[in-house]
Amino acid sequence: MSFLPTWPDVFFDEAYLQILVPKEFGGSGRDITSLCIVSEEMAKVSASMALLVIVQTVGALPLLLAGNDPQKAKCLPRIQKDRFIMAFCLTEPLAGSDVGSMQMTATREGNNYLLNGKKSFVTNGGVADRYIVFAKTQPPKGRRGISACRQ
Repeated sequence: MSFLPTWPDVFFDEAYLQILVPKEFGGSGRDITSLCIVSEEMAKVSASMALLVIVQTVGALPLLLAGNDPQKAKCLPRIQKDRFIMAFCLTEPLAGSDVGSMQMTATREGNNYLLNGKKSFVTNGGVADRYIVFAKTQPPKGRRGISACRQ
């Protein structure tokens, strides 16, 4: 039996997995330069560990950049409090990462959306607690009709 903390414990405790999350939501409130410095310093020792910091940020970034205040208040504090791992769901089997060729749609049903389509190569997919999923909510608008929702 080991009493040593696991890497997620240390990374959450040191706020490495919520570098860009504002302080009011439990993060460290740092900027992108800070993220780069932390990632580069970690990569000197372990590229894998640096990648964990980067992909967590990629998963949270859509919410940080485009989420409204209620969405941020509901999800961002849970990254620290509940130690949530975030996933980024953009790539599709037939479209790759070409947003203009995306096929997945999201249709509103009451207060929820019904997703129809497939995603592949989901960043943090196998371990995530929350997923940011990109889908067409207004297909006639092309790329401008794409939304991201938290699942």
